[in-house]
Amino acid sequence: CPKIKTITIPDSVTTIGQRAFNNCKTLESVTIGNGTTLIEYRAFYGCVELTTVHLGSKLVTIENETFADCNYLESINFPNKLESIGTSAFSNCNALTEITLPNSLKSIGNSAFTSCDLLEKVNLGEGVTNIGWSAFASCPKIKTITIPDSVTTIGQYAFNNCKTLESVTIGNGTTI
Repeated sequence: CPKIKTITIPDSVTTIGQRAFNNCKTLESVTIGNGTTLIEYRAFYGCVELTTVHLGSKLVTIENETFADCNYLESINFPNKLESIGTSAFSNCNALTEITLPNSLKSIGNSAFTSCDLLEKVNLGEGVTNIGWSAFASCPKIKTITIPDSVTTIGQYAFNNCKTLESVTIGNGTTI
């Protein structure tokens, strides 16, 4: 897909398959329809010019490495039905500055947001139960994080190498 800049996935599509748009180097914008419930492994991996993603309202699962190495990804919405973000799903998305995760989200996979160099603000939804190993490791701009009461497990190195992290508030019932 050497010349595609914009992709709009219609509401009739329920799954975006593995590596569907892998390494589409010129892709800048993606809109995913409201019928999509699953985005599979590396569907948008390495789309280095991708800046904006609009996820449809019925999305439940973002699998491993789906948006990894999308270096210029600045903006993404997380819909209210999202339950799972896979391993390294957004690793090396260096232009992300803020994420707001919905209350429906239960699991943040290992290294899900690792090495997001400009990520400063992380808003965790009240339904998250698991924060995976190295989930936010090497995000040097994160200053504060509040872990909601729903979180029962935080994996090793979840916030490792977050050099400006000053404050962590941990909810009741969390195991570290």
